[in-house]
Formats: sequence, structure tokens, C-alpha cells
Amino acid sequence: MIRSSFSSSLAFTALIFFTAISSALASTEERLAKIYEMRTSSYAILSGFYMLRALEGDLRYSHDIDAKIKLFERSLEEFNQIENPKSVASGPMKTDWQKYKQLVDSNRAELLSQGYSNINQVNQLEDKLVTLNANLVQNYNALIEADESLVNKWTQQSRDMTLIIRIITAEYAARSSPNAAGQVYVSKFNVGGLEKQAKEFNRLLSLFTNAPSNDKAVNKTIKQIGVKWAFIEKSVTNFNQNAVPFIVSSYSQKITNNLKVIGDYYATKK
Repeated sequence: MIRSSFSSSLAFTALIFFTAISSALASTEERLAKIYEMRTSSYAILSGFYMLRALEGDLRYSHDIDAKIKLFERSLEEFNQIENPKSVASGPMKTDWQKYKQLVDSNRAELLSQGYSNINQVNQLEDKLVTLNANLVQNYNALIEADESLVNKWTQQSRDMTLIIRIITAEYAARSSPNAAGQVYVSKFNVGGLEKQAKEFNRLLSLFTNAPSNDKAVNKTIKQIGVKWAFIEKSVTNFNQNAVPFIVSSYSQKITNNLKVIGDYYATKK
């Protein structure tokens, strides 16, 4: 009787222990996902600003900026609400975000009221984006450092590809918009330029041919990404020949949606 009671107690303790570990891992995975959402939102906001400038105040992009700001802030709030087993501080991220948002709002207001934006203010906007993302990357790496298996390989690849397409869209939109005083645009957030990012996207896309999947819908989605990317790739890599910011922005969003489907699918596979 005593032995049976001891065994039951030991089994219960083990269950509590493994449940706690599972909960901690799940919490960390959730926090990683929120950081990723914040990164993609931050680039989408900049892309929206440059599209607003390129298409001379088309308010659909101002509305899109507002939507992405709300998404970033919701992700940050949810990040802070998730149990924090590895104690990653969100204070610096919040501070960088507030400064970035302030610059977004001031640049957008100036653009909408005057029809142009101050080059120095825009440079500050890009500088703060770089700082914000460096902080987000540092926190992402700190969470994943102890256990690289936290994120499925193919989910991580879909995230990497989404970030690339967001960066490409932002720079493409920036290059399509009027530059103050004839300034030659040099991106601060995309070291290496459009061609380098396009090559990396192609490399990662080719790797998806080895992704394990018996799901016809997922395989079809991967093929759709290839088709959509092929439609805009030449425009991206040969920017000076024919700038088509609306088309690149539109197809990039479709590719991003497809990549989310793939990332979510593989996130359930361990």
C-alpha cells in the first residue's frame, strides 16, 4: 500500500515536471512568434510609408500603416503577457518601438500635408528601424539559443523568406518614390541591395523542394510562391528598367500570405 502510494506520488511529480517543461517551451515558441510578427510589421510600416510617397498620398497605404501599427502593438502586448521562463526584457523593444512610431507619424503627417518629406527625417526613420530590428533579433536569438529545435526548420525558413520579401518591398517602394533634392537613395536597412536579397530568396525557395509534406494544399502553396515570385523577380532585380511599385507590393503581400500558410503548417510538425 505504501509502495503503491509512493509510485503514484512519483508519477504525479514526473507529470508535473514534464508539464512544466512543455508549458515553458510552448511559452518560448509563442514569444518567438510574437517577435517575428513585430519584425515583419516594422518593415511593412516602412514599406507603407514609401508606397504612400511613391503613389502621391494614396490613402490606402496610410490605412495600411495604421493597421500594421496596431498589429505591432498587439504583438508586443501579447509578448509581454506570455509567461517568460527565459526572462527576455521587452523594455528596450518598447522604447525603440515608441521612437520608431513617432518618426513614422511625423514623416507621414509631413508628407500628407506638404506633399513631400524631409530627407533628414526619413533617414532618422530608417535608422530607428535598424535599431529596432537589431533589438528584436537579439531577443529572438536569446530565446532560441538554448534550444534550436524550438522552431521547425521549415517554419523558420518561411519566416526568413517573409522578412526578405518585406525588406525587398520596402526598398523597392523607397526607390520608386521621389527623392528630395535629387538625392541618390541608399538603403540603411537592406545591406547588399535588392539583387542580393533576391538571390537569397531564390536559394531558400529552391530548398522547399526538399520539404517533407504529404499535404497537397501545402505543396500547391509552395508552387504558387514560385509563380508569384517569378512574376516580380525581374522587376526587383532590374529596377531601373521599369519601376512598378504597386505590382511588386501587391504580389509581395500575396507571397507573404502563402508563406504564413506554410509556416503555420510546419509549426505543428516536430
